[in-house]
Amino acid sequence: MTHDVRRTFLAEADENILPGSLKALLQLWDDNSDRVFDHFENLPQTVLHGDSHLGNTFAFPDGSAGLFDWQVIFRGNGLRDLAYFCMSAMSNEERLAHEQEVLDIYIGTLGAQGIELDRKDAWNNYCLFVLDRWDAGITSWVHGTYGHGGQVRSLQCIVGCLTDNDIQHRLEELLRRLG
Repeated sequence: MTHDVRRTFLAEADENILPGSLKALLQLWDDNSDRVFDHFENLPQTVLHGDSHLGNTFAFPDGSAGLFDWQVIFRGNGLRDLAYFCMSAMSNEERLAHEQEVLDIYIGTLGAQGIELDRKDAWNNYCLFVLDRWDAGITSWVHGTYGHGGQVRSLQCIVGCLTDNDIQHRLEELLRRLG
């Protein structure tokens, strides 16, 4: 179904939602997503929330917070949930200001527990996981939730991340390594 959704999005989305510069990336992603998802399966795995968007969070008066609505739980690389959350929780301006810091806190928190991540590899994988979050945004748009303010903000953040972090080049590099 995802291939059909991506193709519908390619055909229907206007320049405000899908800049022309990203059409080739979406086509490349559509042509190779199964290979990339296979690659993701070979990364270190943990338990994922699976739908870690801002609407599935709660906060207590003491400042602690968490996730609810765990109906999409599955196994995968933790950077997937981080990218998924950041692309839904932040505006593009907030992403530009805080994305690197959030990743550093994530890496530092894991490091304090004895789990070491290479910063460069983690950043690259985080950027590639944005493609998975893009699929979720595309699916929502195609199925009629485009007018929702949070959805528009999320798509703008994703487009910004895809562009600013040259994710097309990152995807092409991964595909070359995969052979």
